[in-house]
Amino acid sequence: METPTPHPLLEWPLSELIEVQGLSKYFGARPAIIDLTFSVPRGQVLGFLGPHGAGKSTAMRIPAGYPGATSGAACVAGHDRKHSSEEAS
Repeated sequence: METPTPHPLLEWPLSELIEVQGLSKYFGARPAIIDLTFSVPRGQVLGFLGPHGAGKSTAMRIPAGYPGATSGAACVAGHDRKHSSEEAS
């Protein structure tokens, strides 16, 4: 019986799989997120809790590649989502 090959992300050398630093997103003059910073180590699960309209979905969509942030950085598996969205997918 063959030993299954682990998923490549499970052996990723980075300790943080998702890193968000100073993320802000404005829709016109209305802020959806202001200066959000968090990191998610590999193998961990992240969830946001908060009231309707607090920016939870926007905060999760930016590292996924849409919409773009007004300012700040979001990296997934070491790839900056602003400059290398296809590589980080």
